[in-house]
Amino acid sequence: MQARPSRLVAGAALALLLGGSAAAQQTVTPAPPAPPAPLRIMPLGDSITFGLPDTGGYRAPLFAALEADLFDVDFVGSAAPNSSPALLDDWHHEGHSGWTLEDLTEFAGGPGGPPSTIEGWLDLFAPSVILLHAGTNDLGLDQLSPFEAASRLKLLLKRIYLHSPEVHVIVAKIIPLDPAVTNWKWAQFNVGVDYVASQFKTAGFSIRVADMYGAFVNHPNWAGLYSDFIHPNQEGFDVMAGVWRQAIVGLLHATQGVLENPPLTSLPVQQLVAESEQDGAFAAQTDDLIARGSQFLASEAHIGHGGGASYPTLALNDGDAGPGALLAADPHDETWVSTYYLDLIEAPLGYDVQEIRGLDYAGGPSGLGGFGAQAFTVLFETIDAPGVWVPLGGFRFAYTTGAFAPPTGGSGEMRLRGMDGPLKSGVSGVRFRFNADPGHNAITAYTEIDVVGAPTQNPPQLIGLDYRPQ
Repeated sequence: MQARPSRLVAGAALALLLGGSAAAQQTVTPAPPAPPAPLRIMPLGDSITFGLPDTGGYRAPLFAALEADLFDVDFVGSAAPNSSPALLDDWHHEGHSGWTLEDLTEFAGGPGGPPSTIEGWLDLFAPSVILLHAGTNDLGLDQLSPFEAASRLKLLLKRIYLHSPEVHVIVAKIIPLDPAVTNWKWAQFNVGVDYVASQFKTAGFSIRVADMYGAFVNHPNWAGLYSDFIHPNQEGFDVMAGVWRQAIVGLLHATQGVLENPPLTSLPVQQLVAESEQDGAFAAQTDDLIARGSQFLASEAHIGHGGGASYPTLALNDGDAGPGALLAADPHDETWVSTYYLDLIEAPLGYDVQEIRGLDYAGGPSGLGGFGAQAFTVLFETIDAPGVWVPLGGFRFAYTTGAFAPPTGGSGEMRLRGMDGPLKSGVSGVRFRFNADPGHNAITAYTEIDVVGAPTQNPPQLIGLDYRPQ
């Protein structure tokens, strides 16, 4: 593997010259050497990476193509699933609808999600390869010039490489709009993509350009690749998957198959699951910090959930964990946010969260069809950074009671624990972003969500000698 510096060369040009020539196309063969371990790949971008409107977008066909190449790959990221059954066990990504290059670099928080930084995602998921397709919203929603958008791209790449100099970035020349719409800004921005990439390559970093723009413009059915004038349909996403696959193959040939995953610097999380043919099979947790009536719970808030009488939000933390304490789709998209603030009078230093536990329910033939699922992202707020929510990661567990006879219902349990200590210390709040089951196996249904822990203790104090002069 080619050695790369740990920071940008000081003499790298800061001005963007958008008149540079396009990078030469490189022919690759279809039989690359496989990497020695599961290759962590982070799809990074906007709604096109998220996969609007087709579930999974390019990610599902790309995953299938890489598996057909006998690659062992692991898609990583914290974004909401939006994935087809083909990505049942690997729906992770960082595709955020409506986001710009600036948002991907650093997001202050809002309707699009909690606060985040590119460095935080790199710390959390440690990808070996980043697939970056972004800039559409900078040119469209923000109405930036191609020069301004390319400057944002350069800043994002600079922060990526300053933090993770060994990462491999495949940056896309973004897809054009529908041919019925003028594309001059998109074409000029993509000239800038070539130029910015060449600067980082000259500085010694691993970067490749994937020409999505050319793949669309030169396609015999260019006008038929869209669901609207911006987003591809599945045929268009299939074209994108092919371009990504070719770029990854080229990277593997260039490195002779030696692509090493960076070490994970975040605390490893152990995910334990269990299931039963009985409804309400798992006991209530007695040390749940967020149980209603607990001295440690200060307040709670629920956004995006109806909280009606049929499926009330109180089922999440009523401490019952009993049969039929069902919380399911209401208002039927299964996506909402629940936040629990912990009492800092009881624990001024915050709390050590040792475990997160989710219990879910699978009805019989007349209920949820014998399928149970839970899927959520966990975020923590700490006392030293109020208002900043740092993701632990996204987790899901799905099962079926169809193997049981008769399939009258069942229960599932998912536990998240730290491998070598608490999941987080100094915690002042815990947030759950609930999602639909990424495999579309079932309506998610919860009988309880537990946050297990205890007040963070005072750090040990050094006690000096009581010196008295004689």
